[in-house]
Amino acid sequence: MAYSRIWLPPFFVAETVEPIVEVTRVTLTPTITVTEAVALPDLINDTRDWPTLFETCDGECVTTVNLAVTNVGTAVSNSFDVFVRLDPAQSVTVVGVMDGLAPGQTGTLSLSAPASASCYDPDCVVCLTVDSRGAVPEANEGNNQYCTTFISPVGGG
Repeated sequence: MAYSRIWLPPFFVAETVEPIVEVTRVTLTPTITVTEAVALPDLINDTRDWPTLFETCDGECVTTVNLAVTNVGTAVSNSFDVFVRLDPAQSVTVVGVMDGLAPGQTGTLSLSAPASASCYDPDCVVCLTVDSRGAVPEANEGNNQYCTTFISPVGGG
């Protein structure tokens, strides 16, 4: 068998192909969102001279707590409850209702516990929780509790 050689001319591309580039211009418009602070009440125990505690004993003792609540927020509050716990060891509790307060307004409340043993054993711890049921949306829900200790008066309760 005989072999033959065949010569083919080289294959050349005479054209130069330019790449296609598409340019898309994008214009970004910044969006500015202005968020206004929502006006909310903020109820706190007014700790200047409050609460005060009075106890009268004739066999059993009646403890009366006078307290003040101030709205330090920027909006009017609805009415709310105030929960008072006397001497946690005795677990004596009293709940009162206070009318709504305007911003900067202070309201006072006098609550008497049912007759029981003296709150002083030897001291009397009083804890107040303002808006204890969370009925008023507030700017700061974390400042609604306040506790203080009253030292036993000389000569007993």
